[in-house]
Amino acid sequence: MLWLALEFPHLGLDALGDTQPTVPLAICEPEGSRRRIVDCNAAAQACGIRAGMALGAAHALSADLRVCARRPQDERAALIRRATWALRYTPMVGLRGEACLLLELAASCSLFGGLRTLLARIGKELATAGYDCRAAVAPSPAAALLLARADLRHAIVTPRRLRSVLREIALAHAELPPATIAALAGIGVHSVGRALALPRAELGRRFGQATVAWLDRVLGTRNDPVERFHAPQEFHAELELPSPVHEAAVLAFGGARLLRELGDWLQARQLAVQRYTLDLHHHGHAITPLEIGLRLASAAHEHLVALLRARLEHLRLPGAVHALVLRAPECAPLRGANADLFDRAGQVDEDAERLLERLRSRLGPDAVLQLRLRADHRPEFAGERKGSEPFSRSRQTETTRPITREKGSDPFLSSSPPRPLYLLDPPQPLEHWPGMDIPGLVLCGPERIESGWWDEHGVRRDYFRARTRDGTTYWLFHERQGWFVHGLFA
Repeated sequence: MLWLALEFPHLGLDALGDTQPTVPLAICEPEGSRRRIVDCNAAAQACGIRAGMALGAAHALSADLRVCARRPQDERAALIRRATWALRYTPMVGLRGEACLLLELAASCSLFGGLRTLLARIGKELATAGYDCRAAVAPSPAAALLLARADLRHAIVTPRRLRSVLREIALAHAELPPATIAALAGIGVHSVGRALALPRAELGRRFGQATVAWLDRVLGTRNDPVERFHAPQEFHAELELPSPVHEAAVLAFGGARLLRELGDWLQARQLAVQRYTLDLHHHGHAITPLEIGLRLASAAHEHLVALLRARLEHLRLPGAVHALVLRAPECAPLRGANADLFDRAGQVDEDAERLLERLRSRLGPDAVLQLRLRADHRPEFAGERKGSEPFSRSRQTETTRPITREKGSDPFLSSSPPRPLYLLDPPQPLEHWPGMDIPGLVLCGPERIESGWWDEHGVRRDYFRARTRDGTTYWLFHERQGWFVHGLFA
């Protein structure tokens, strides 16, 4: 087996998503009656601020210091999101401690072009997502975690190589109680190599069998079970903004980060999102929900971000936004697509659907209309215009399907003569159209339409197609009141 350990030493800062790296930022937590710094960014370190420093002393070094309280629940949520992302590389992912992931990569190396290529890809994606990590590879989970905590960025694949590397690693990085590490230091054992050189029986008697068991797990001679991580059943992600945002367009950066995490979850669950909601939280105002629906369920990050940007461009905020919450209440199984060398018909259909979604997001749900067929022989009742709301399985009914004519799919439509797309509402008497000689210009007909006797709009008409001298083709009908023009053919 081959294990990759990812240790996140600044998980609290990474979970905040700091968008102002040049401004000093520190995370603090209470310690008795005082508050102390537990982590800070590079700008704060340049001012002399360090972890363990009292908050008052940190403020004395930088008047511009921004301080955030440590939130362990946010750090845990960030670790779970990284574990969900890691499932794209291996199904065997485990959580170890408060800020570490373990990935079993033995079966994944050949799939991703070798270990070196896979590690480079993982590191690049973590850097893009804004996470600082220490990574190491070893034959056992405990050894990989030990190397990562020691910040030895090694990829060790053989037990012999592992023993030689363990000799100089400080015992302070071990998964042992601090009291045990201090006791070993008291007898001059400061490295893992020195601990391995001690007699096992005497080591277990004086320092406990847990110490011997940990050394065996590091060497891989004792089983070290890792509990497998499973992606959550539902997606819910929050992002606390470093500073209040007053313009909606600026929120696209934070929304894109949450949508990237949504994409990781969708890939882990093999799903595509049909509808997602971004809640904008304000101080002193109600939550502003942005609900974005898709005609076709998708997991493409760029497309989801484009829809969100289009909605944010024309949004007016009632107040400053301090937090974003993303939810995906409606998802569908991810569809597989068959590749073809030349036929791009399916791709063209998908591009058209995405274009409609972008127009709807940019112009509003009522600005983009679609035509739909209705099962009615009367021309004025056979079609309707509806807003381009997203389709879902529960909404797609027989009477509201989009207009698609496939041979043999609908006997009523396929057997009907051609119909003009442009209809007059209401039909106009023929005398309003001078110069039309009906007997000499009729192309085909009659077609009898007699329907609607059960309601107040019953018709009994004979329809004809007629062409004038200028080449225009009209759709005419005759009934008891005389001749009428009902439509024009393109």
